[in-house]
Amino acid sequence: MNRDKCPNCGEIARIELIGPTIDREVECAICGTFRVTEDLLFRLEDPKELANKRWILSGRLRNIAADKPVLLTTENIDKFLDQSGIPQTVNDKIDMLLSYIEKRSKFAGDKVRINSIMDYPVVYSRNSSEFEYIINILYDNKLIDGYRSKERSTDYLLTYKGYNRLSDITHRKIESDKVFVAMWFDPKMDEAWKTGFKQAIEDERIGLRAIRVDKEQFTEKICDKIEAEIPKCRFLIADVTRFRSGVFYEAGIAKGLGLEVIWTCSKEWEKKISKHFDTRQYPHILWDSPEDLKEQLITKIEALRLTSVNY
Repeated sequence: MNRDKCPNCGEIARIELIGPTIDREVECAICGTFRVTEDLLFRLEDPKELANKRWILSGRLRNIAADKPVLLTTENIDKFLDQSGIPQTVNDKIDMLLSYIEKRSKFAGDKVRINSIMDYPVVYSRNSSEFEYIINILYDNKLIDGYRSKERSTDYLLTYKGYNRLSDITHRKIESDKVFVAMWFDPKMDEAWKTGFKQAIEDERIGLRAIRVDKEQFTEKICDKIEAEIPKCRFLIADVTRFRSGVFYEAGIAKGLGLEVIWTCSKEWEKKISKHFDTRQYPHILWDSPEDLKEQLITKIEALRLTSVNY
């Protein structure tokens, strides 16, 4: 294993040639661990390549929930550079950092170490200066606490006020009566939509409204409609039958917004889930008929207390 520079951020990293392939595995304190193909590696080594989007790639890599390093290729790099679901405002980044600390806290009052030089991509900051600005806002407003030293690494904990802000965010999202369904738009799935997803969501025990973007009336581009609609929803259901790329794209937007994502899949495609790095670490509702899907979905939504009657 050689010490070299990260092909994305340019900081010191460990780079290793992977087995019989010519792919490289990169371990970077800023971007995390990822793999890159040789042809993309050459592109990344050009300082002019990707222009001002490298901070987006760092953020994507640090926020990916996968149990093995993602492989970056010339074919998928544009997906990682897409700005959909990325926090755009200071308040969005404040909320994302609060959520980051909460998820890494083992218990209330637990301290989480944050290094402003290495960890700035976790909230999609462009650099450590912007990240320190976000941290200072949280600290000055008593949303977090911790001993502030001259070192760049500090152990922070969420204060009661910080937990209250997170609770307010959750309840703002949960007030919506919409549930976004991301799925394969094909006539073969019509019965699963009508009898499974739609009937489950709109069942009297759940009391919500199913949204499938191709069934809605709109004048803008469908991608713009998707990006506008998901933030308005209580949660998202992602059915990965056929592994349509759009489903993962929409689920990624929801995850980036902190929304609950319920994963489902036809049993015909069950074996392929274990091979898919994006979702195999999440539990999936495996269904063999629209009626089975409906009942399992109702049970899941009730268990997660996401129904309208819970609020």
